[in-house]
Amino acid sequence: MAEVLYSEINSVAYIRLNRPKKNNALNSTAIESISKHMQSIEKNVNIRVIVFQASGDNFCAGADLNWLLSAKQLSYQENIDDAKKLADMYECIYNSRCITIAVTQGKVIGGGVGLVSCCDIVLSNPHTSFSCPEALLGMVPAVIAPFLEKKIGISRTRYLVLSCQEINAYHAENYGLVNKIVPQNLIEKEVEDLVDHLLKTCPRAVIIMKNTLKLCGSNNDVDDNLTYEVMAKVRVSEDARKRIEKFLAGKK
Repeated sequence: MAEVLYSEINSVAYIRLNRPKKNNALNSTAIESISKHMQSIEKNVNIRVIVFQASGDNFCAGADLNWLLSAKQLSYQENIDDAKKLADMYECIYNSRCITIAVTQGKVIGGGVGLVSCCDIVLSNPHTSFSCPEALLGMVPAVIAPFLEKKIGISRTRYLVLSCQEINAYHAENYGLVNKIVPQNLIEKEVEDLVDHLLKTCPRAVIIMKNTLKLCGSNNDVDDNLTYEVMAKVRVSEDARKRIEKFLAGKK
């Protein structure tokens, strides 16, 4: 059974974690599979949106503990290379030109929180919980921390990774980790409607906006000249001209 399922429908790619008996914990096979799918998607200009989902009751229980224990058999350099694969997977998601959506349920732990942090939009049902309990196991969430900090800020990141406390969906929504809470029986329709709406956006504008937002992180001082230049270039583009003219014509 494939540990990660992949499908495409029109301009949407669906990546599904598929280790339900292991609570979709991440191991080397799953990490490499997700990275390969992401690399393939980036080459396919027809894909506009990526939806991350998971089979079973829980979205992701973080890193597979057996995978972590196997590190004892590896050399220092092999451990570096292995950890880098996880970091590279997150980078692929975070830097994707596509709009990325995570649809979560059940437990979202450690590495699962990292995956969610890399996505543009996060949907959750009311019974989802989020935690970073690595310190309880003598581990450190070093790879996911930078993405989590970009998502929710340094103060809230410190609370999650130092306290190891579990927070519920409503708490996560208040943090900015979750964008919208949707009843489980309505979440499929919510994803469908959201994707339909996202596909109406201009692909070029989305790419420019995502690149601009990366410069607006909490640790970055944004050069005002850069924002002026982006607006100046975009508003004279062919895409903008055609869409504005079409909007005005429809309005009349």
